[in-house]
Amino acid sequence: MILGCSFKEFEYYLYVKSCYSKRCNLGKSQNLVCPSRSTLGFSLKTSASANSPAVVSEKASRTTKPIDDVNLYVGLPLDTVSNSNTINHARAIAAGLKALKLLGVDGVELPVWWGIAEKEAMGKYDWTGYLAVVEMVEKLDLKLHISLCFHASAEPQIPLPQWVSQIGESEPSIYFTDRSGKQYKDCLSLGVDNLPVLDGKIT
Repeated sequence: MILGCSFKEFEYYLYVKSCYSKRCNLGKSQNLVCPSRSTLGFSLKTSASANSPAVVSEKASRTTKPIDDVNLYVGLPLDTVSNSNTINHARAIAAGLKALKLLGVDGVELPVWWGIAEKEAMGKYDWTGYLAVVEMVEKLDLKLHISLCFHASAEPQIPLPQWVSQIGESEPSIYFTDRSGKQYKDCLSLGVDNLPVLDGKIT
């Protein structure tokens, strides 16, 4: 059932699963992201949770209010899951996750690409590679943040779904166009959220 679910259903599945394992952060948070320049490296993300006050010295507590605890997340490589829906550099990812766990980070952030999860046809989802990463993360008792990427990428080379590109050949207006008239075929127009231009459907 999970392999064929939609993006929203997949996100909800991960949310419920994390809550069930009592590792879900339900508080308000502030995030700081420092993206890595290398697609094979990791990026840093911190999350300040309002639910977990940090421990401060007795002297400091007399004059100041407790500060928020900071949860540390590390971004996984953008190409963690390949176009063929398998884990890229699986051994390196596994070793990296173990090292991050030993370093005391709270969790990792996983980019989920539209062009991989719904690659071949509208409504045909395949989460194989991503679920494999989720399993690796869960085994180490790390938390997981998901970033949904509804655009293409030049580096790493991750295109839009094949069926979207096919529609774009006959309906180029689905792509984002700037004021000068230049089109960007790695990004869809904001109008696709409201107009049924993708075979009668909206994104």
